[in-house]
Amino acid sequence: MLENFYAYRLMCSVKPEDMEYYTGWLNEMAAKGLYFVKAQGELVTFERDTPAQVRYHLEPNSPFSHPEREEDYREQGWKCLGPVGRDFTLYLSKNPDAPPFHTDPVAQSYTLDRLIKIWTSWFLLLVLLIAEGIFRDLWRYHFYHFTLFDPLILCSAGYSLFKVLRLRKRLRMGIPPSDGTDWRRASLGRRLLLLAWLAYLVYLAVSLWL
Repeated sequence: MLENFYAYRLMCSVKPEDMEYYTGWLNEMAAKGLYFVKAQGELVTFERDTPAQVRYHLEPNSPFSHPEREEDYREQGWKCLGPVGRDFTLYLSKNPDAPPFHTDPVAQSYTLDRLIKIWTSWFLLLVLLIAEGIFRDLWRYHFYHFTLFDPLILCSAGYSLFKVLRLRKRLRMGIPPSDGTDWRRASLGRRLLLLAWLAYLVYLAVSLWL
């Protein structure tokens, strides 16, 4: 990379839970000369350099990572770029024809099991907390004030879980992951959720103002 570079911070067009499409988006950005530096919440920092065809790979974090495995990745041309959120690690290969990170889709599907267990537990806990809040209000006040906050929270968490579950199902069927070039179509659900959250925030602001 260039020693002196301009940093660009852009909102994520695709979230990491859309694993194959997240890397497809990053591949396209690299082809435009913008290379991943770090991810911070909804923002991704890029550095500008010469456009090139590269390959990114997003791997779920595992408590059983081994130095020998990381060395194998390096020998195959994959460089670790660091974490993306709490649940993923990003790798880069400057050779677009480098050996794939995983050669067996079924074996790759097992790397998602731990992540799915964690996200499923959080989703069920969220459902229980919302249900408890509704029950408490009905028990105490015989009234529940419905807002869009609870369904939006559930939809956001459920969307992330659904994406990873769908990818694991395809991998278990022996279907390799997509190259992610159609990330725009795949990100439609996320954009709808963002619009729903924006509409809700506008509604709250108007309510408080009035």
